[in-house]
Amino acid sequence: MRPSAVVIRHFHAEGPGQHGQWLYPGSAIPFYLNWQLGDAAAWGLDFAMTLTFIGIVVPLVKSRPMLACALIAGAASMAAAGMPNRLGLMIGGLAGIAAGMIADRASGQSTL
Repeated sequence: MRPSAVVIRHFHAEGPGQHGQWLYPGSAIPFYLNWQLGDAAAWGLDFAMTLTFIGIVVPLVKSRPMLACALIAGAASMAAAGMPNRLGLMIGGLAGIAAGMIADRASGQSTL
C-alpha cells in the first residue's frame, strides 16, 4: 500500500527519467492486486507485510515531524486496532497526518 514511498525515493535519488510517468502505476498495481487477490494470512505472510511496510517507511523518516507522524500513526493504529472494518488504520493515518502537520509548524521550518 506504500508504493508512493518507493516512487518518491526513486524520484529523489535519480529523477523521473524518460518514462517517469510509469513509476507509480508500476509499483501501485502489483500492491493493489496483492491486497485484493492475495490472502497473506493463509500464506503466513501477515507479519512479513508489516515488516515490509516498516522497511519502506523507516528510510524516509528524515526529520522530527516525519518521526512524530510515524510514531503517532503507529500508536493510534495499535490503540484502535479492535475497531470494526479496520477503522483503526484510518484513525492512525489521520492522527499521523495531524501530528506531522503540528510538528512541522512547531519546528518553525514549515514546508506546508
